[in-house]
Amino acid sequence: MKILFYFLFFISFSVQAQTYVPDDNFEQALIDLGYDDILDDYVVTENINSITSLAINDKNISSIEGIEDFTMLEYLNCEHNVINEFDLSYNASLEYLFCSGNNLTSINVEINTNLKLLNCAGNPVIFLDLSNNTSLETIDCIGTNVQYIDIRNGNNENISTFYAINNPNLSCIYVDDSSASFLPFWWIDENTHFVETELACESIGVDELNSATINLYPNPTNKSFIVQGLNNIIEISIFNLNGSLIKYNLIDNNGIYILENIESGVYFVKIKTPNNYLVEKLIVK
Repeated sequence: MKILFYFLFFISFSVQAQTYVPDDNFEQALIDLGYDDILDDYVVTENINSITSLAINDKNISSIEGIEDFTMLEYLNCEHNVINEFDLSYNASLEYLFCSGNNLTSINVEINTNLKLLNCAGNPVIFLDLSNNTSLETIDCIGTNVQYIDIRNGNNENISTFYAINNPNLSCIYVDDSSASFLPFWWIDENTHFVETELACESIGVDELNSATINLYPNPTNKSFIVQGLNNIIEISIFNLNGSLIKYNLIDNNGIYILENIESGVYFVKIKTPNNYLVEKLIVK
């Protein structure tokens, strides 16, 4: 009887091992592919945890929550949906990521060190950090309102295809060597510069704002800051180090910008003028 009990318990546990998939369009796509059968917000984990390739493009999907249980995934195509964010930190085997034409403001692929191809064109991404992705060979971020791309991964020479055109706000691309012979073959806009350090990028930003003397103080700060040197500021926003928007359009209180409900850490302050913008680093105590 005891053996029978443990057998039934094991069977019951196996049946209950399910993955939560709250987006109906995502689950329907999995049903269409034969990985699920009932639209009930759950998919049997065993049906998906060994899949290596998944194409769910053009399905009007807003969330791919549940992708974390596709632990063997090497190829993911989720292009032309309405996805705002995703968590790929459990998909360590991922090599090819096609996520163009969504609503992604940040793309975190820090854990995806096997990534060979990234196509994130047409997303409102702000910052793109690819410094951990040493296997990258192809990058396509055409037409993204991206401001900085960091690809100081120690293996820039392995990147044979690089597209970053139609990005008017992209002033700096951080690379291993800004004088590398292959960089002229990477597709970028005229206003974009290859740099190796943050200081070099900040210098470019100052030049683009007509050499204005910008002073953001106090820095570090714990509650507010002042921007000195610009009189025509139209918008100030705060981003974290991953490029996610934290505060949009801070209110100008007699020249003082108040920080509310922001944790201690390092942030980027985007200062927008009628004709250009500048990004400054801010430390919050």
